[in-house]
Amino acid sequence: AFSLCSASCVGEKWRLKHKLPKNPTSYGPYVDLADWSFADGRPGALWRNQRNRILQQKQVAEEIYRHMEEIDFAVARHQKLQYEAEEAHQQKVEQKLKPKGELQKKVSSSVAIANRTLEQPDHSDFITLCQNLNMGQYLCLDLSIDPDTQQPRGCTKENVALVNCTAAEGILCTETNSSVFKRPIPCKWTNGHSFETALLLSVFLGMFGVDRFYLGYPAIGILKFCTLGFMFLGQLIDIILIATQVLRPSDGSHYVINYFGPQLEILSSNNMTYKLPQGDW
Repeated sequence: AFSLCSASCVGEKWRLKHKLPKNPTSYGPYVDLADWSFADGRPGALWRNQRNRILQQKQVAEEIYRHMEEIDFAVARHQKLQYEAEEAHQQKVEQKLKPKGELQKKVSSSVAIANRTLEQPDHSDFITLCQNLNMGQYLCLDLSIDPDTQQPRGCTKENVALVNCTAAEGILCTETNSSVFKRPIPCKWTNGHSFETALLLSVFLGMFGVDRFYLGYPAIGILKFCTLGFMFLGQLIDIILIATQVLRPSDGSHYVINYFGPQLEILSSNNMTYKLPQGDW
C-alpha cells in the first residue's frame, strides 16, 4: 500500500506516543526564537509578532498570579469570618443558661461585637486611602486594552482611565475595605483616526489636501487642493508633522496606534519623573 504524506507527518506516531504535538512546527524554537544570530553566538532581534506573543504570555501569567492572590485572600478571610461567627454563636448559646434580663443584655452585646468583627479588618493591616499610595506600594496589572482604540478601556477625553489595582501586602483601602481599588492612570483618548491612514493619505494624496480633510481641517484642505499642496511644499511639511505626531486630529484626540507600536511620548517634569520631597525625609 502507498501513502501520500507531507514532511510534517514524518515521525507523527513517535511524537504522539511521547505526548508531543502532531506538527513539529506548531511551536518551539522554529517559532519562538530569533531567526538569525550574530557570529559570536548572540541571538538576533525578535520579530514584532514574537515580541507581541511574549508580552501577551507575560500579561496572562501576571493576571493568573493576581487572581490566585485574590483567591487566597478571599479563602483566608472567609475562614476567619466563619470562625468569628461560630465563636459569637457559641457565646449566645452559653448566655441561655443565665437569667433572662442578663441574657438579653449579653446577647445584644455579643451580636454587636460579632457585627463589628465582621465589618472591621484585621488590626494588623494598615488602613489608608489607597488613592494616596506612592509608587511601589501598589500594582496595576489588570490592564485591559481595547482593540478598537488600542488604549485602556474607559479612556476619557481627559486622557484618564480607571483600572483595578492591588495594594501591597498588609495595606487595606478605606474605599473598598480590601486591598483592591480603582486608580486613574494616564491614557490617550482616540476618536477613530488611524495614524497609518493619515500618513498614507499625506504621502500619496497630500497635494490634494485629503489628509487635512481626514484630520478635520477642511479650510486648509481646500487651500491645498487649489494650490496643489502649496506647490508640494505644504504636502512635505504635513508629512513631517504627521510622521512626528505633532499634527493631530482637530478634535484634540490622539491617533489610533498599536499599544506597543511607535507612539511618541513627550517627557516633562512631573511627580512621575521628579523626586518629590516627602514630609518624613
